[in-house]
Amino acid sequence: MKKNLFVISALLFSMFSASAIKHSVQDLKQTETTLEFSQKSPDAAFNYYFYEALRLKQLQKYDSVLYCLGKCEDIYPMNPQIHFEKARVNVTYNRLPDAMKEIETAIKLDSTETSYIDMAMNLSYEMKDLPKAIHYAEKIHALRPDKNYYLMTLASLYGENRQAKEALRTLDELEKQVGMSLDITKYKFANWISGFHDTKKAIAEYDKLIAAYPAEPEYITAKADAYSYLGDLRNVEKTLKNGLKKMPDSGVMRYEICMFYIAKKRNLKKVDKYLDPVLESRDIEYEQKMAVPATLWLDSTSRYLVTETRLRKLIDMYPHESSTYALLVDYLSTNGRTEEAYNLIEKSLEADPYQEDMWNTLILKYAVDNNLPLAEEKLKKAAGYFPNNSDFAYRLGRLYYLKGDSVNGEPYLRKAAEIAKPTDIYLASGILGEIGDINMAMGDTTKAMSVYEEALALNPNAVSVLNNYAYMLAVKGIDLDKAERMSGKTVSVDPNSAVFLDTYAWVYFKKGDYQMALLYIEQALAKVSNDNAELLEHYGDILYKTGNVEKAREEWNKALVTCEKMKIKPSGNLQKKATTGVYVE
Repeated sequence: MKKNLFVISALLFSMFSASAIKHSVQDLKQTETTLEFSQKSPDAAFNYYFYEALRLKQLQKYDSVLYCLGKCEDIYPMNPQIHFEKARVNVTYNRLPDAMKEIETAIKLDSTETSYIDMAMNLSYEMKDLPKAIHYAEKIHALRPDKNYYLMTLASLYGENRQAKEALRTLDELEKQVGMSLDITKYKFANWISGFHDTKKAIAEYDKLIAAYPAEPEYITAKADAYSYLGDLRNVEKTLKNGLKKMPDSGVMRYEICMFYIAKKRNLKKVDKYLDPVLESRDIEYEQKMAVPATLWLDSTSRYLVTETRLRKLIDMYPHESSTYALLVDYLSTNGRTEEAYNLIEKSLEADPYQEDMWNTLILKYAVDNNLPLAEEKLKKAAGYFPNNSDFAYRLGRLYYLKGDSVNGEPYLRKAAEIAKPTDIYLASGILGEIGDINMAMGDTTKAMSVYEEALALNPNAVSVLNNYAYMLAVKGIDLDKAERMSGKTVSVDPNSAVFLDTYAWVYFKKGDYQMALLYIEQALAKVSNDNAELLEHYGDILYKTGNVEKAREEWNKALVTCEKMKIKPSGNLQKKATTGVYVE
């Protein structure tokens, strides 16, 4: 049984957080002297403190609430409401033993107030004292035998405490009051099994329910579920078949027996027999119905039962339901009919444009085909339907940059960052970092620096932003101390990154500290294979500045070979250095 079976009463949880700001008790003491309580009647003093306690509770000033209630108790120690309120405050502070002590005092003073007993019952349960919870549940049931909730609570407590006989007796009493129901039957079944291991009497509870309501397929399927719980698949099948015999037109019964053959018996011939009636039935919810072909499609041995004809019939029945379109798209794609699948996606989006996955599939298709105009068109539509989807805005921005249109590209990337910012500052910072990278590549150093600063304001530890910002400063030869700090931070976070180590080496190179540069460039090269032309060129530059001219020229030539191997056009400076053996700035 789930631990959240009992709903703690509204009285118990009509409290505020115990972390609230405390009120100064000293302020209350000062107020007392001005009111000259010694000259007032006890009733006036009690009323003042009690209503002050209620007012302070609304302000979440719980130390002062307890102070006022203590004053009330001094005046009228036999008033149970004082102890009830003190119990509630202690619950707020999660001082459950103290709360129990106060509420039990309240019950001794007034043993007929159900709200006190209700709190004691729930507190006992929270403190895992089942016998005491049962004691209070019995007490409150005796006071309020008309309250069905307390009967069900009592039965549940009996069951959890392994008192099956008492639980069944209580459930019988509840059944007499409210009539038979599936919930009560399930509880009775569980107690017959757990308490007596009597499967015959446990199943008999379902038989009584079915006899009382013979036209309810839900009760027959519940009996089948009970047999399934017992591991008795033969009787599961028998129960479902008998149910279908009694109700041959019941879509629910057809669905259940179809799913039984899929899940338990793996009898695909019988699944095929029941599948069309299930899919064509109007008394089965769409989501439940779609579970059948979706389950069959996931298994390669049963996938053959999911036919195009069956799926198109479902689309005709439910033209605005996207799940059927999605399954048919998978079907067509699997069978090599890709173009038909994409045409179907278009049709599906006409029926329901609020399908992110479908838009993603369509956009990816046009991107792979390098059909940028159609990719742009679909991205714009998708972004319109999902204005809070940062991914659509981001990809649209990247697409514009790919087309060389930075005027339209940057606003979409910024929009993506703004969408992400409230829930994911790391993503927002990363997107802003990309805007910085793009501006750096376009030669706009000032703007790149500004955007990098924005990104780091959101996430000062964004290592990719720190690295690229530091590298740009090093390349430009500006603010090299700042570049050293940023690059050093990335290396401390990830000392195994060849990219970060290369940047750190290049910062030191630009600062003229060639020995430190050599230390870090060699660490960077140790992390990667010799197919990184940029690292090899940097290594040659650093070797040259440390006086190892011959080795420098060797590394520059390695860089040239790597460019050729990777089909990268080498820079003019690299070609000059490799040819002449002389460093070129």
